[in-house]
Amino acid sequence: MNISRRHVRPGGGFVPNFQLFEKGDVNGEKEQKVYTFLKNSCPPTSELLGSPNRLFWEPMKIHDIRWNFEKFLVGPDGKPIMRWYHRTTVNNVKMDILAYMRQQAALGVRGK
Repeated sequence: MNISRRHVRPGGGFVPNFQLFEKGDVNGEKEQKVYTFLKNSCPPTSELLGSPNRLFWEPMKIHDIRWNFEKFLVGPDGKPIMRWYHRTTVNNVKMDILAYMRQQAALGVRGK
């Protein structure tokens, strides 16, 4: 089923002038720059990288994304705030995001 690009949010006939999805590398010499930025801005999720015979990229680095579903939280200023291991529960991610939002709200109140 091919869905027209007109039907993406925010809707109202919005038609993006860019490709919405594209497969890309998150690790290795061909990794996309956004992942290099995210990975280098947050500490690694684990000290263990994995087994070299089961990984499919080179060079391997300690900050590499180890598995699908690793998550990053990026603040409104575009700076990465947190990174979560792929097995972190959604509830823990939610609690961390809410704590960050409360912290930012408190800083906003104090800053006025």
